[in-house]
Amino acid sequence: NRSHEDTFRAIARAFAPTLTARELALVTMRSKRKAPKEPFFRQLIDCLEEHQPLPLAHPPWSRETVEASLRMVVAEWPIRVELFDSLGGQDAFESPEGSKPLCTVQLVFLAGCGELHSLAGVKVDKEKALRLKGARSGILDELRDSHHRSVVSMGQRICGKAQDKQIGLPTSAERISSELVREVLEGISWPCCFTRKNVQPDDVPTIQAFPLGLVLNYATGLCCSRTIKLWPNLTALLTRFIAQDHPTFRFTTIQLNRDYSAKLHVDGNNHGPSYIMGFGDYTGGHLWIMDEAGNIELEVTDALRGWPHLKLGDKIRGRLEDIKGRWLKFDGNTPHQAMPFQGQRISVVYFSRKGFINIPPDVFDNLEKLGFRLPGEENLAESTCRSEAPVEAAHGEATRTAAVLPTSDDEDEVDEDEEVDAAMCEELDSSAWRARHWADAFREALGVRAGDWAPSGEDRPLGVCIFGVPTGS
Repeated sequence: NRSHEDTFRAIARAFAPTLTARELALVTMRSKRKAPKEPFFRQLIDCLEEHQPLPLAHPPWSRETVEASLRMVVAEWPIRVELFDSLGGQDAFESPEGSKPLCTVQLVFLAGCGELHSLAGVKVDKEKALRLKGARSGILDELRDSHHRSVVSMGQRICGKAQDKQIGLPTSAERISSELVREVLEGISWPCCFTRKNVQPDDVPTIQAFPLGLVLNYATGLCCSRTIKLWPNLTALLTRFIAQDHPTFRFTTIQLNRDYSAKLHVDGNNHGPSYIMGFGDYTGGHLWIMDEAGNIELEVTDALRGWPHLKLGDKIRGRLEDIKGRWLKFDGNTPHQAMPFQGQRISVVYFSRKGFINIPPDVFDNLEKLGFRLPGEENLAESTCRSEAPVEAAHGEATRTAAVLPTSDDEDEVDEDEEVDAAMCEELDSSAWRARHWADAFREALGVRAGDWAPSGEDRPLGVCIFGVPTGS
């Protein structure tokens, strides 16, 4: 892989999605062995204790740091790691106990720049990965339960699966109305989105948004979004909704947005046209689309991917489109923006993600079962992705960028980064949690033993009232 990674992320790529970098780190660091002096490992311990995403590792790393971290990993996990050093040759690391490793992972250390890399596209067999995870299942369950207790006590659980089960799908003969879609979307819990920096307004720390369908995961590549597992009924509802009015439209992904005005941006990962509709009780919130014939002028405040001739501070013209309760077909690779609004505004966007021609067969089948009408080779010519290289006009001056098929994945933006991945994993796991655990966490926080929980008379220090559903206690 082209980017430097820490030991846990580099190894986890070989096991994804069965075993994550966080799980590797949790088991490895649980006994708080003497970690390398590299600042990353001090940050790592803090992040694990505070249930935060793993920190980023910045090169250069020394060979001693890499070796020490690998010894820590193999001391806790029955694996063999082969390290190829660009200057020092090959070394192997495995459990000092002499137990037979369940699998082998290969890494590359570039001594000249102090970078650790995994091998692109090299995966451990899924059966071996499951055996490895099973070998530490007891420890992982214990750590997961500890994490769950803190999450519940802090009220961070959103319970998407339970809400999805309450979504009733009309029969195939019934039409899905926009009012029903609005009612469903307003009634669900929306996760925070950390990855869409190109649309996030500058004055807010996070936005409420999530994708359903094909996404690019930081570890597994093109795959079904984890949100599909949380919201299968919602996904089926939305795929049927567009099929009623646009049965021939092809799409891989549905993007849902709530209560924020997307700043001026370009959807560089989109391939071909998109459909959008707005829902909610709001005023304003029109979609501004760049159009030389338009009469609404906006200022360029960020670099626009594929439009290098548009500089910061430039004024560009565009038109306003009303999307409230109506379909609009537009090109996401043309600069556009959501205008300010008052009230509650939700938008749903259907589009094809770049790279759809390389969808793995199992992902293709899963998406089709949920109602996605996926594009094929015949849709490749619809691409409006723009090259950063300017087109030469007849008089030799650079005029605009060309609409071309993307030739490299270097600029492909990740839809599910590690933070999103961890949050979705926790939410998927939550279906197995028992609702009564909140009380255990509460007693523990108060320092009260279970046997002391029934004080009587005037000695009673605290009264507890429960109201609402169990998840909102």
